Amino acid sequence: ENRIFAKIGLELITEGKRPGIKALKEVSGIDGQLIDSFKASFCLIPRINAAGRIASPLDAVHLLLSENLDEARPLAEKLDLHNRRRQAMERDILNEILGELGTNPDLENMNSLVFSSEKWHPGVVGIVASRLVDLFSRPTFVISLKDGVGKGSGRSVSDFNIHKGLQQCASLLLSYGGHYRAAGISIKEDDIDEFACTLDEIIRNSVQSSEMVSQTFIDTECQLRDINLDLVRQISMLAPFGCDNPEPVLCVRNIKVTSPAVVGNNHLRMHLVSSEASCNAIWFGMGRYLGAVNGANLDVVFSPQINYWNGSSDIQLKMKDAVILS
Repeated sequence: ENRIFAKIGLELITEGKRPGIKALKEVSGIDGQLIDSFKASFCLIPRINAAGRIASPLDAVHLLLSENLDEARPLAEKLDLHNRRRQAMERDILNEILGELGTNPDLENMNSLVFSSEKWHPGVVGIVASRLVDLFSRPTFVISLKDGVGKGSGRSVSDFNIHKGLQQCASLLLSYGGHYRAAGISIKEDDIDEFACTLDEIIRNSVQSSEMVSQTFIDTECQLRDINLDLVRQISMLAPFGCDNPEPVLCVRNIKVTSPAVVGNNHLRMHLVSSEASCNAIWFGMGRYLGAVNGANLDVVFSPQINYWNGSSDIQLKMKDAVILS
């Protein structure tokens, strides 16, 4: 079963016997920690993927095949540099698109979003499309142009099959492929405007706008005092988590926020306090809500995890959503 292979693989990565894996964990700041599916997905894999996205995939191959740490560490640092460049590219593209949305608010009323530019690297447009779907809950295509031809990546919401949508406008595309939630296209630059209008009409006729709202499904409600190491360990027995085995999602209500701060790559860290307990929390990529949550009471949706930092560990709530009460 795939879950067993993934579980054993994560255990082997935690052991870090391969020099390339150990060096990659070092530059990712997680050496010596238990590697779960989250750390693999957000710390290790992006650095490996970055090589193929913006440089040469051979950089990652050479790292994984390296035979000693002296050889592996410079290669891991090279992947880390690729990843930082990839993040900077994504930030620039996202900010450019958000600026365009700010000057043309009518775009937000569209059922889909389609953006294109010759300045954008084709290796990162898919990640930007994902961020835009998270922000606006609309199927989105971001297209990199070169010599009159665009190569784009699309991401969708749960209620719209983006691959079937492309089948209905295939005459406007040079090629396309994908699945329910993600797709890639090749298109002539001159056809992009018509493609955007056609896709918008297809979505309008197949999905109600009220259905294109991000939803978070909660497994159960609890009290902050219920979150302890024993609970986190019990949940970890269900790991590794992924699309077909999602981690349990919990909810606590009417929790006070103290000491919010933006950390890392625009992540929002805060301390949550009830009358009986308190706990640290992190909300990834949501630094823009710093002012809104400061001193507020929240209903918080989260998955608990153990956070390792500077040789110590504590329980941290990995936030997935929140409602600001006051």
